[in-house]
Amino acid sequence: MMAGRPFADRVSKRRLPSGTLAVLTNPHAPTATIAGTLRAGPAFVADGRFSVPGLTAAMLDRGTVNLGRMELARELEDHGLQLGVRASAATPTIVSFSAQGLAEELPRMGRLTVEVLRRPTFPSEELDKLREQVLGGLARERQETHALAFAALTRRLFPDGHPLSRRPIEAREREVASLSRDDLVTFHDTAYGPSSLVLAVVGDVDPAAVEALFAEAMNGWE
Repeated sequence: MMAGRPFADRVSKRRLPSGTLAVLTNPHAPTATIAGTLRAGPAFVADGRFSVPGLTAAMLDRGTVNLGRMELARELEDHGLQLGVRASAATPTIVSFSAQGLAEELPRMGRLTVEVLRRPTFPSEELDKLREQVLGGLARERQETHALAFAALTRRLFPDGHPLSRRPIEAREREVASLSRDDLVTFHDTAYGPSSLVLAVVGDVDPAAVEALFAEAMNGWE
């Protein structure tokens, strides 16, 4: 029985043309979850502008080649799907992403996940909105003694230029205010690609079908 098999034996490891895929079938779950990482976090910024990976990740679901922001939001809402991408300073080497929905929606989930990662358009008006949100968050951080103390501690523990060293708020504000759409496009073109992609899919799914789905969605992505 499945419950008696070692966990490692229940995971089907598949090799995509680029990247790695692991699938765990659970026929008792009506849902499916996609989770994964790409090596596109703050540690891969060459010029020390550590805000770029976070803004890049936050912009991915704000418009793609095939779907504008509202079209993508409607597609997710109409089919009961969730999709998110995140770059965290706590895990500076990676960007993580996840999608959840009913197992029958997995083909749609997979295509949308790859679309968001692969073909964002970084609309300038959306970047302006995101910039204001980030600057607002930095303004609130000035009033949070815990955040200020933690940032000061990281600067004592890590040298300048280290991705885990939390820079002063003033420096981060200047950087966020100065970033352009081209900065995000350049970073995306450089850092986002399937060679470092690690994917996991869990739910009432067929491993061979999952492999075929992502192989097709990622075809030509280099």
